[in-house]
Amino acid sequence: MEAEQRQLKKQRDDALSAQQELESQLKTLREQSKHHFSQTQKKKAELDAANLALEERTNTLIKTEHDLFATQSSLADEIIVRRVYAKNEAKLDHVATGLKTVASQAVSDANGLLEKLSKESSISYRHYAA
Repeated sequence: MEAEQRQLKKQRDDALSAQQELESQLKTLREQSKHHFSQTQKKKAELDAANLALEERTNTLIKTEHDLFATQSSLADEIIVRRVYAKNEAKLDHVATGLKTVASQAVSDANGLLEKLSKESSISYRHYAA
């Protein structure tokens, strides 16, 4: 009977030891699980923040791209306006040069006419005085 009690006590001690070992492992697993859950939550928060930052940058990039297209369009329009302006300036310069030539000829003709009138006037005055 004593051997049987020792056997039972040994089985009970082994069972308690196994139970304590299992409880210790369970406690360790719970702590690891809490730690992993905490890390997962932290990573999720970081990922959410990164996604938000990415979305903001994407929106900024889209706006910048829109602004770039608008600027390119404005530049193309300005280039066209400058070319047309340059052509018109060249035409106006040609017209102004022609007008200057005509005006110079008109002044020259008027001076010639005045000289002729002056000569005729002096000849008429001499005939009249004589």
